[in-house]
Amino acid sequence: MSAVSETERYRIVCARIDLHHQKIVDSFSLFIKLASALAAGIVWLRLDDKWRATWPELRGFAIGLFLLIALGTVVLILFNLLAWWGYCRAESELTGGKAPAPSFPRSCKQELTIFVIIVAASVLGVCFMMGLS
Repeated sequence: MSAVSETERYRIVCARIDLHHQKIVDSFSLFIKLASALAAGIVWLRLDDKWRATWPELRGFAIGLFLLIALGTVVLILFNLLAWWGYCRAESELTGGKAPAPSFPRSCKQELTIFVIIVAASVLGVCFMMGLS
């Protein structure tokens, strides 16, 4: 088995950086889709004649499901962010510092914004569901 050249290592590291960034974006996209589907289900249920009898039984489930979706998304993003961070550090080492090493919070502004959006959506969503009667 031959050794991997520095150029090939750099290509691999850059590909992994792109992969983990895309996984972060995909995770947030999945959160939006699942939260929207849950909201649509609640709207659909709200239009039903049996809403007043059904919603109190399903409220806890809906809130728990929404929080589980949010928590799962945050965990997926965090895992991919940590992997992305490591590959960015490797890229910096491979280029002798020409590619800057990641630094907090500058290097992960997008992910921090996503976390804030998920938390805000979760708080607002739970408050909204608690207020429905």
